[in-house]
Amino acid sequence: MKVHEKEAKKHPLNKRFLAISIALATTMILGAVLYQLFWHFHENRVTLPIKAAIIDQLSSSQLSDISRWENETFIEYAKMLLSQRFPSVDYYSDNATVEQYSKLATLNYKLIIWRAHSALDPEQYVAICSSEKYVHGKYEQYSKEQLKLCNITGDPILYYAITPKFVEECMSGKFEDTVIILMSCNGLNPNYYKTAEVLHK
Repeated sequence: MKVHEKEAKKHPLNKRFLAISIALATTMILGAVLYQLFWHFHENRVTLPIKAAIIDQLSSSQLSDISRWENETFIEYAKMLLSQRFPSVDYYSDNATVEQYSKLATLNYKLIIWRAHSALDPEQYVAICSSEKYVHGKYEQYSKEQLKLCNITGDPILYYAITPKFVEECMSGKFEDTVIILMSCNGLNPNYYKTAEVLHK
């Protein structure tokens, strides 16, 4: 089953304005989140290494030109801000794969900024896109409820996308005290909260 993404009309000025807006919004959000995280972990004396991750599926070279939305300003600012508070910051783009998603919860990230295409499924959830193009016969170990094919507007290529069932049944471990900022077209679209809810469990 395919799920479809709704995107704004692409225009050079719109893209520039969008890039600046995202950079400013990201700076403000990260500042507030990092402040809260710092005091939370300080008060609770967390001894495990504190790490952060940036999942930048939108910049992946594996995507077709029509689906790739690179934003160097975002990457530079995000890395700079995160490195001020976290000793380790991992970056995923071409390697934002289904298998990498499956072990994300085991990697002890305390903050994940997830910049990705997403799509709305008729079952009222958001499917989060990976950087992997559909290949017939690949990932047969996953059911149709766990892994979907994402049809990005205007792109003839299909990409694998994970579902709430994937998070519940295929992800190893659970997110412990992890803040996830999902930056996508459909993120918290009204009545499509299932993905956010299972990530929270």
